[in-house]
Amino acid sequence: MRKLLLAVLLAGCGSSDDPTPAAADSAVAEDTGAVVSDTSPTVDAPVDAPSDAPAGCTRTPGPDAAPRKVVVSHPFDAAGKKTGAMEVLDLSVDGTLTASGKTFALTKAAFEPIVFTPDGEIGLVAEDDGTLGVFRFDASGAVSVVHAAFKGKFYANKLVMDPSGQRAYVVDPNTEENGGGLHVVDIACDGTLTDKGKLVPAKTWSVFQFVGDTRAIVAGGPALGSPATVDAHLLSWKSPPSLVASTAPFGDRDAIPSWMDVTPDKKLALIADNGILAGSRVAVVEITDTALIPRQILPIDNPAVVIASPHDGVALVLNSDGKDGFTLLKRTGPPTAPFVNAGKLAYVHGKPELPSVAAMIARGPLKGRVLVAENVAVRSLQFTTDGGVTDLAKLRFPMGLQNIVGTIGVQP
Repeated sequence: MRKLLLAVLLAGCGSSDDPTPAAADSAVAEDTGAVVSDTSPTVDAPVDAPSDAPAGCTRTPGPDAAPRKVVVSHPFDAAGKKTGAMEVLDLSVDGTLTASGKTFALTKAAFEPIVFTPDGEIGLVAEDDGTLGVFRFDASGAVSVVHAAFKGKFYANKLVMDPSGQRAYVVDPNTEENGGGLHVVDIACDGTLTDKGKLVPAKTWSVFQFVGDTRAIVAGGPALGSPATVDAHLLSWKSPPSLVASTAPFGDRDAIPSWMDVTPDKKLALIADNGILAGSRVAVVEITDTALIPRQILPIDNPAVVIASPHDGVALVLNSDGKDGFTLLKRTGPPTAPFVNAGKLAYVHGKPELPSVAAMIARGPLKGRVLVAENVAVRSLQFTTDGGVTDLAKLRFPMGLQNIVGTIGVQP
């Protein structure tokens, strides 16, 4: 699990809030404490599932140019105790972010991105205790809780949505003996989940992403017969998934990947290591039809998140854990070392404060818009078509522990 720094407002210090995962041993769905109220305050998986998709509704994406809902978690109350508070924000067609006054409650969300079905109706989030929170927007924009805490035979760390919207993939970071690997949950038309079991047994997987139409890449421990000395794997995404190639991007087994992204040409993967064993580095791996080839290791302070621009040419790193900032990686180097550290972003709206999670819009007029969860704010950045990043705006919440922003998600 990656390092996290909990803001202590006004005092300007932090502490860790990163519990050790434990394997879940029940497949029963739990719904507790679902609350929806109105109170005003002052992140491409382009392949079919490797097994038959469940029967259900068609999750057709809405218009490219349309208002979107953004959801953030507020993981602590005014006394600093854990809470499942969630807040809905409105994102206009022109990219203006405003508070909607709508809130609801799940179990405390983990510091991992919220994912949505392609139509934006159903949202899922990994929670602090390994369960899944699920909520639903109706046609009017009203939000309701489907599962406050869905418990499967997994400890949910990260989620990847299937392009059909009829299922999601759950990364369990435990050892294989304790449930580790990639699990599947089916999503009914009303958003209710069904645990379909483990798709790929694996040891200490951390991050997972699709690559094109028939492949996926994952970083973590050995799986599917790979050697014990490697921790990044290229998978053939068929039924069942199979191993194509493996490598050791960092040259050791000390990495604890916090985030991974793939460039839009599907040729390079960037893997951030924000772990406690080594950390402060980003590996760049070339992806071919049959191999993963380590190309470079960039020293980067505490890289919690790395996101590649959908316009290509640049990637953005969120530096957290006391090294708060945004670092730009320019794709201007030779093929053997394709990225160079271009330094910090030019901040228009102040230095970042505890940036921890980000979500990007991948289509329409707002393509390349990145929403960053900060201490008590959400910052809007924009990848530009000329290979840059612009600091556009910052929506601030009132000071107070109850207004800390934990995770974030935006409708596709």
